[in-house]
Amino acid sequence: MNRRGAASFDDATLDAIVEAVVGRVKDKLGQNRQGLGAGLPKHEPACSRKNAPRSAAAVSAPSANYAIHTGSTPGRGAGVHDDVDSAVRSARAAFDQLSEMSLDRRYEIIAAMRKVALAHVDEMSRRAVEETSLGRYEDKRIKNTVAITKTPGPEFLEPIARSGDNGLMLVERAPFGVITSITPCTNPTETIICNAIGMVSAGNAVVFNTHPLAKGTSAWYIALLNQAIHSVGGPATLLNCIANPTIASAQQAMRHPGVRLVVVTGGGAVVEEAFKSGKRAICAGPATRRWWSTRPPTSTSRVAASSRARPSTTTSSAPARR
Repeated sequence: MNRRGAASFDDATLDAIVEAVVGRVKDKLGQNRQGLGAGLPKHEPACSRKNAPRSAAAVSAPSANYAIHTGSTPGRGAGVHDDVDSAVRSARAAFDQLSEMSLDRRYEIIAAMRKVALAHVDEMSRRAVEETSLGRYEDKRIKNTVAITKTPGPEFLEPIARSGDNGLMLVERAPFGVITSITPCTNPTETIICNAIGMVSAGNAVVFNTHPLAKGTSAWYIALLNQAIHSVGGPATLLNCIANPTIASAQQAMRHPGVRLVVVTGGGAVVEEAFKSGKRAICAGPATRRWWSTRPPTSTSRVAASSRARPSTTTSSAPARR
């Protein structure tokens, strides 16, 4: 036992625990996919992309010059803004650019994010402890590494296709568009990379309203990830944040007409505020027991499937547009 009274795990034990959790998630996803195909024979998918996750070493340099909308406030890192409106505009422009790119490019973007995050895991862990005075470097390093390497990527969002005597079913996931993400001071970098990987994998852009106690580390980290995204041909401001976040900026970001989804990790007050925002919300915090959403946090993509589809009818969800 360590001085805090909690069990101490070595790297091998921690990896085994994480792999067990990931395995359970995969099993659940498999059960959900079978439910979508009820009534149809169980065949291998009729169409498939490259399902194996791509390694960071596979990231290639862009093969062409991309027109990138930087959108950042002058003098700040890529994606760091003085106000919510400019952050949302920048995120929307980046989302539109990402929507025109191939799914292969999305794999490269996620691989680049993981690679640069792992290369800076020591620095981000020290920065977070020094700025917030919360936690310990050793613990932060473990949690950051797990978030970077174990967060599911685009391989979890492959199309599902089944065919049989009763017809054809195709499930395609589509992005929401711009997501507002509220992050805590207790796990600032861990939450940023976890949310960023999941949301970008599903084709979204993000506006982070980070905790004021961790604003410096968070802005540095978001700019770092944007540089990695840009280096492989992705939009330069796919991830955005407010340079000086406040309660007021969080409320504005949640209610902004350009935002389609709100994702919150935080205390009871901010969770309640998210559920009152009028937007679809995915929240983790003390208030979730009283404000539980009817839409559980399974992914940041929408699924459209019609039970009334006629034989040889293909149903899919189109990218969210405003």
